[in-house]
Amino acid sequence: MSIQQTKKMFDGECFFCGEKCYELLDGHRIIEGKDGGTYNWWNILTTCALCHRKCHSGIIKILGKHKCMGSRLEVLHYMEDGIEKWK
Repeated sequence: MSIQQTKKMFDGECFFCGEKCYELLDGHRIIEGKDGGTYNWWNILTTCALCHRKCHSGIIKILGKHKCMGSRLEVLHYMEDGIEKWK
């Protein structure tokens, strides 16, 4: 089983819209391959096919992934339709 399949099973839904159909879920690299990003647990976001396309077309722009101080919790900083969000 690939890291993308494992991550999809673990997350169970699209990070952005909550789609739960496994067949529609993808693994999107936060740091893209062209920029040296690899498929590893911390660099993959589970997205549905539509939100994955939005990431690649620029509708959703990932600005960064940050660890909370003193915690294992991570927060994604992104923009969707020009609105800055944290999740």
